[in-house]
Amino acid sequence: MRAADGTFTDPLDAPNAGTTALEGTASFSINDSGLIAGTYADDNEELHGFLLTPSAIPQTATPTFNPAAGTYTSAQSVTISDTTSGATIYYTTDGTTPTTDSPVYSSPIPVNSTETIEAIAAASGFSNSAVASATYTINLSPDYQVSVNPTTLTIVAGQSGTATFTVTPENGFDSQVSFACSGLPAEATCSFNPTSVTPSDGNPATSMLTVTTTAASSALRGLRPSSAHPIYAFLFPGLAMVFGIGWRRRGAQRGLQVFGVVVLLVLASGLISCSSSSGNPGTPTGTSTVSVAASTSGSGAISHSATLTITITK
Repeated sequence: MRAADGTFTDPLDAPNAGTTALEGTASFSINDSGLIAGTYADDNEELHGFLLTPSAIPQTATPTFNPAAGTYTSAQSVTISDTTSGATIYYTTDGTTPTTDSPVYSSPIPVNSTETIEAIAAASGFSNSAVASATYTINLSPDYQVSVNPTTLTIVAGQSGTATFTVTPENGFDSQVSFACSGLPAEATCSFNPTSVTPSDGNPATSMLTVTTTAASSALRGLRPSSAHPIYAFLFPGLAMVFGIGWRRRGAQRGLQVFGVVVLLVLASGLISCSSSSGNPGTPTGTSTVSVAASTSGSGAISHSATLTITITK
């Protein structure tokens, strides 16, 4: 008989087996573990055949898979279990039939592409289980990943900084990808060259990202009454006359003198306000986290983003 571990017990004396010719049992073919097909000759030299199934040795339960075999649109993590207490599971993924010399299952098996897993279980006091098989067909959707290098930029206000934005296709992705920035500090802009890319043949595509900042500026022009405001050249002599008249006729012209002072203050205020203006404060110093986004267009658009840290200094 063939035992669970594959060894044979020979000879096996069948009922009425003779002592001549084959002298007992000769095994002509072996079936599964625990089964034997053989022949024997009786005392009349007649040949007999038999099939013996030992019922005393139970068989280890057949392993099961989770998730079940099938078609999936994402990678799977397959676990194998067995209901026989203390059973050890052996498996293969290369199309060969597993044996007790195959790898021992100990943790979930990652399945990232179409693959067939086969397994058996063995336990002390049991014959080996039947072979279990599960085929997983993985049809992953086209996708891509994005990255930016470097991930940090330090820029002096008024200058620019550059980084490389990379689109890496996955699962045959070959669509056009456009770019955008968000989270930029005030008075800063970003641009891409090229403005969009289309990966092909599974190769990454890149675009140069440029962040441009603005320096602080002042627009004070000072007082220029003779050129920018010629009207004041005429007003000042007139005021001087008013003051002169007021000085000579102190009593009679007191009201006119007060009026002249008021006019002088108004004109001086207008001169200062009209001849100066505030400047541009530029891009403020500090650190900002900018989101650099990529997206496809149309139905089922796919969007991904990477972050870029920008520090503005003076």
